[in-house]
Amino acid sequence: MACVIHPLFEENTFLVWLPGRSDCLVIDPGLEPEKILHALEDRHLQPAAILNTHGHADHIAGNRA
Repeated sequence: MACVIHPLFEENTFLVWLPGRSDCLVIDPGLEPEKILHALEDRHLQPAAILNTHGHADHIAGNRA
């Protein structure tokens, strides 16, 4: 698991994956999708699904990326 921290609203995006796999779950992709994409690339991960815990902008803004 990895956490990408977005300081503006102190919101966190979590990347969750199983060892030995490259598909992952992205939880609450927030306001800085570039940071999330960089974290995915660094870990050689591909998003399989997005989980939004609720609909506030600081939790869903990165969905499209």
